Formats: sequence, structure tokens, C-alpha cells
Amino acid sequence: MPVYTQCNTDSELNALFIFCDIQEITEAFEAIKKMRFFAKIVPTPKDVFPAKSLSIAVKKEDLGILSDKLQELKIVPIKSVTFEKCVFSYP
Repeated sequence: MPVYTQCNTDSELNALFIFCDIQEITEAFEAIKKMRFFAKIVPTPKDVFPAKSLSIAVKKEDLGILSDKLQELKIVPIKSVTFEKCVFSYP
């Protein structure tokens, strides 16, 4: 059973996995949910990544373990980004 950070609200999501392929983001999101981590699919802020894309918002503290697990599953995001504030604070 993985160790995961308890997350109760959207305001705690302060990191993104950025994807352009809808199939990859779906696979990544399902894998993250199976590991019992809290995540949401959100539009990527334009100032973070200029191309139209979707991201998976997660807690910054969970980014490392999730990156490792996604890599094991051969699901590689275009980029991962962390923020000081909630991802929903950015346009």
C-alpha cells in the first residue's frame, strides 16, 4: 500500500503533470486514482505551458512518488511543475 498525502480540498493542489495526449492523461489519471492519491484534471495555465493542453493537479509532496510510478508504467508527461500557491490561483 503506498504512502500518500491526505488531501481534502482543491486548494491543496499545487503541482501539475502536463499532457497533450488525451489517452495519456486518462491513463495517468486512472493510475493516480488507483494509488489512492487525490488529483484533478484541469486546463493548463497558458503562462505555464503555451500550447493548449490538460494537466493533472496533485499535491507537491506527492509529485516524486507519482512521477516514479508513472515512469514505471511508461506514462511520461511533457512537463511537471510545482507552485507556491494552489494551481487554481493561476489564469
